[in-house]
Amino acid sequence: MEKPWRVEFRNVGRTYFPQSRVECHYSLSTEHRWASSDWIGLFKAGWSSLRDYHTFVWALAPVDYIEGTNVNCCVHFQASYLPRPGPGEYQFVYVDGKGQVCSRSSQFVFSAPKPLDDLVTLEQERDGEEEVEDILLVIPRAELLQNGQSSLEAMTKERESLLAERAQSQQRIRELEDEIKTLMQRGQEKGGELEKMKERVKKMSMQMRDEDEERKNLQLDSEVALGELRGLRERLDASERAVEGLRAELSDMATQRDHGQAELHQARLQAAQLTLQLADAGLALREGRASWAQDREALRSSS
Repeated sequence: MEKPWRVEFRNVGRTYFPQSRVECHYSLSTEHRWASSDWIGLFKAGWSSLRDYHTFVWALAPVDYIEGTNVNCCVHFQASYLPRPGPGEYQFVYVDGKGQVCSRSSQFVFSAPKPLDDLVTLEQERDGEEEVEDILLVIPRAELLQNGQSSLEAMTKERESLLAERAQSQQRIRELEDEIKTLMQRGQEKGGELEKMKERVKKMSMQMRDEDEERKNLQLDSEVALGELRGLRERLDASERAVEGLRAELSDMATQRDHGQAELHQARLQAAQLTLQLADAGLALREGRASWAQDREALRSSS
């Protein structure tokens, strides 16, 4: 028994017109784990490799899709990528992101449209939504008669599903437009903040330039001050050397002074001794004179 598909293709026709886009309807089962890398390829019957696709589209899921639930989806193959009319048969193939084939549709052909008499246009208006355009379904009359009224109800349900999906898409578009406006407003605000930041950076650059100039001036002043300080140190060293010389001379002078004072004291002692000797000599002289005078008197008296 063939294993049931995790994805089922719905309402696949027997004939499609390559002059208009082709809608591909499918349902995701609870067993399928949908991923944004899933894709649906249009393959020619008898294909043997996934690289043999004629064209492909990414498999989409509704915005409110919840994993593990049954959901109906729809994608479109644009007319410019469809094969030319011919007898060859094609089929849709659903491939997940891991390269596993999840479903294959029944086979169909692409043929040129029949005269308008053989086509039937189905149209339904939506109450209360005047701004939404009506959806037209053009199908071969023979296919409508062959499938009967059960098919007509299915197409009506499919059309309702398409209208709901389009409403969701338009709602999403409005939400995206609001997000774009918000982002543009934020961008303008960011632009204002960027201009302010540029102004601050400019002021900081000017301040740094002034500080750099001031630092250079201070460095120059410091070099001048260092030169003057070196001169002062040299003069101070010279002065200290002169002071040391003066101290040495002063020490020598003090030594000489002490020596002179000692000699002066010695001279004073010698002078005192000479004075005492002179005094003794004077006293002896006076005594000799007095004795001589006495002797003379005595001689005079005796004469």
